[in-house]
Amino acid sequence: MLSDFELFRREPFGAELRKRLRSDPVFFCRHILGIEPWSKQAEVLQALRDDDMVAVRSGHGTGKSFIASAAALWFLYSYYPAKVITTAPTWNQVRQILWSEIRRMHAMSRMPLGGKVLEERIKLSDGAYAVGISTDEAERFQGFHAESVFVILDEAPGVREEIWEAAQTLLTGSVGKILAIGNPTKPTGIFYEIFNPASEWRKIRISCLDSPNVTSGRELYPRLVTRKWVERRRQEWGEDTPLYRSRVLGEFPEDEQSVLIPRHWLEGEKPKIKRNKGQRYLGVNVAREGKDATVFLIRNEREIIYVREEHGISTMESVGIIVRLMKEKNISEDNVFIDDTGLGAGVTDRLRELDYEVNAVIAAAKANNPARFINLRAEMFWRLREDLNPEKKEGPLYINNRYTTLKRELCALTYEFNSGGGIKIIDKIKLRGKISGSPNHADSLALTYAGSRRRKDIEISIL
Repeated sequence: MLSDFELFRREPFGAELRKRLRSDPVFFCRHILGIEPWSKQAEVLQALRDDDMVAVRSGHGTGKSFIASAAALWFLYSYYPAKVITTAPTWNQVRQILWSEIRRMHAMSRMPLGGKVLEERIKLSDGAYAVGISTDEAERFQGFHAESVFVILDEAPGVREEIWEAAQTLLTGSVGKILAIGNPTKPTGIFYEIFNPASEWRKIRISCLDSPNVTSGRELYPRLVTRKWVERRRQEWGEDTPLYRSRVLGEFPEDEQSVLIPRHWLEGEKPKIKRNKGQRYLGVNVAREGKDATVFLIRNEREIIYVREEHGISTMESVGIIVRLMKEKNISEDNVFIDDTGLGAGVTDRLRELDYEVNAVIAAAKANNPARFINLRAEMFWRLREDLNPEKKEGPLYINNRYTTLKRELCALTYEFNSGGGIKIIDKIKLRGKISGSPNHADSLALTYAGSRRRKDIEISIL
């Protein structure tokens, strides 16, 4: 018995159908896959029909991986026998994002497509298949030559230069196409250079403002970005920030780095609130010698209420101060956050010996949201940023003008995107040159935004 795909490609009907599909990828989506691309997605498909090299810079949630998946299936079944190679900066992005969508589309196709479907591979025959590979080694791109080849670079800003070169060497057959698609996170690199007007690539920009859900104010496409999301990002980030330009407008940021906390955010008038509003949190950045100081900082949900700086004290003295502050300032051990790197580990160990189950924070640890932040330090400072935003609905965290060192350190912080689009905060070595020391006060405040890092909670989560 012939498989679905064997029936699909039989002559003469198969050849005639494939010719129709090659000329109209939107037709393929509608009548074969059973999906309806919106206008910008249709533009990408039609560009791939007409051009060999297509680059798409896009805001968040515009369906870029969705349309890349549809394009992969269109090429595989329309140009038989063809090879489709997809890649992304990390294996998780290959497996969990693009190929999860490809498998879903294949399974739900209106017309049974056939072929052997594996986790990251669809095989029609020995010389006709689609495959997902990681970008660890350029050598992995060897051996994919064929008359018809389609390469998809998903999350393209994070793809390394040697991978770009290896991918383009595959396009030597009679039909060779490449789609580079991603969020424009950095004004450097090959993906950025592609959008130079002089480049030969077909260039497309998709803004979140183009989404039919945004333009109509209704959720016409369930998985697309909404007007509500765009408005929240406008209030949270501001329209003039690199993050808004990149994630919402699909534009490259003008600079690689951007100020994390604008100075004018810290210059507002003192809010009319009670100083003991809400729970209290203690952050401790531990040091011993030199210019660096051990800083003890207490905040509540509305205001910084206490900052103490000590030079040259021992870890045991630090423990004594922490215990005293917990008692005098009525701070729960759940809300004590200590830098557990280096000397801080001795402080947390001694406190736990005294049965204080405090939070031990390692800033270099994995973030709770690793898709957005490169480490916990970036996530902590971003939460602080959100709390200081003047447009915060409940009102921003207030920092009194007498805390000059804290304000100076906060205003010196910048952020950027790494190659995979994750948010990264300027490292301490670079920051030292800007503030003549380590950001001990800012770090102590950021620690209070780390979330639970207690052993009890870790043990419970394991069970």
